Amino acid sequence: AGNTIYTFIRMTIIILFQDIVYFDDRTHPVMEHKFFNCLNIILMKGINYMDLRVQKTRSSIMNAFIELLSQKPIEKITIRELADTALISKATFYLHFKDIYDLSEYLENELLESIIKDIPHPEYLITAPKEGIREITTSFSAHSQLANILFPRNRKTLLLERLEPKLKELIFKKFPE
Repeated sequence: AGNTIYTFIRMTIIILFQDIVYFDDRTHPVMEHKFFNCLNIILMKGINYMDLRVQKTRSSIMNAFIELLSQKPIEKITIRELADTALISKATFYLHFKDIYDLSEYLENELLESIIKDIPHPEYLITAPKEGIREITTSFSAHSQLANILFPRNRKTLLLERLEPKLKELIFKKFPE
């Protein structure tokens, strides 16, 4: 079934984009455009593939945002300024995020997930609270620099408000009763 789906998708692409596909001497379609080579890899390997260029662009956007946010509040950061710092165009930014706040929320969620992931034994919050608090503190310390940039003084309560339900969810998975 997987092979049939692969063939169907591949043939659909060929039909839609006939002007950039030619056939080799064995009448197999050969895709000339880089996009299709990447798509071919995705379909053949069945993986969620992100082009290295896309990864580098996203990384550049995020690093530029963190750099700017460490210097001024989010309300003062413009897309133009962010794009210039990241060495991209505004259009490229909009291919990845809706606006500055979308980018900020994405990074905040990534940070929260990292903090949660770095707590080795979340069940200790129930079974050994002292050790559980030590683990949460260690996890926070490991991410404190980024947390202080993404959640400055006036947003610290937001960090706790967003982290609490994630911690509860994690603990309830371990102790459903």
